[in-house]
Amino acid sequence: MPAMVPGSYDALDMTIEPILLNCPYSTYLFEFTTSKEIPEGASISITFPTPAYSFPAYTDCGEITGLEDSSGADITCGTVGGNVVEVQNFAAITSGTEISIEVIGVLNPAAT
Repeated sequence: MPAMVPGSYDALDMTIEPILLNCPYSTYLFEFTTSKEIPEGASISITFPTPAYSFPAYTDCGEITGLEDSSGADITCGTVGGNVVEVQNFAAITSGTEISIEVIGVLNPAAT
């Protein structure tokens, strides 16, 4: 399953649609509450295990809530190194902020 760095959030909820093996168009929704302040200029990374997961249909993140654009730049979301989705260019986040990040076009593994 995809992972986020422990200690940077209090509660993590992950929803997958559809939950089908080897499905190339799955959408993952990550919802969490930050446990620490995250400064402007930082990034949020979600790591998917390789080679089980990949992004053959991935183009961008879907809806992102709880984040505001940083001064002078829009929020960006993209893959890094083939298995990491990274969100950047957001304003500072206070502890206790509820955030949701939708990742569209994930290829689910062929087996569990």
